[in-house]
Amino acid sequence: KRVRDRQTLHETLEPIFRTRTTAEWIKILDHADVLCGPLLSYPELVAEEHVVEGGAIVSLHHPVLGEIRAPGYPGRFSGSRAAGSGLPPALPGEHTEAILGECGFTAAEVERLAAEGVVGVAELNQS
Repeated sequence: KRVRDRQTLHETLEPIFRTRTTAEWIKILDHADVLCGPLLSYPELVAEEHVVEGGAIVSLHHPVLGEIRAPGYPGRFSGSRAAGSGLPPALPGEHTEAILGECGFTAAEVERLAAEGVVGVAELNQS
């Protein structure tokens, strides 16, 4: 029923929620044992203490852009931090040869796949 009557529910609750700040509503709802939390903008989210402390956002040095903030590796075990795998490719296909090599493909096989258009390989040394 909540989904079916969403518009009516929204029209009823929005004026009520506008009477207090988000922090005030969270305090009231927490006190009433109602599970709740704020909807954060991206800048607010990445500034949250648990996001920063947990390594969800990491600082990386990009060779062109300088210092950038990027999502950290999401998989980790309790009490440990996962190391990132590095920067994303600057060019489409930049890491194709290395990744396929790790999967057991020879350089000749990667070259053939690229020639057939199966995979993309970056042209790093174009004149």
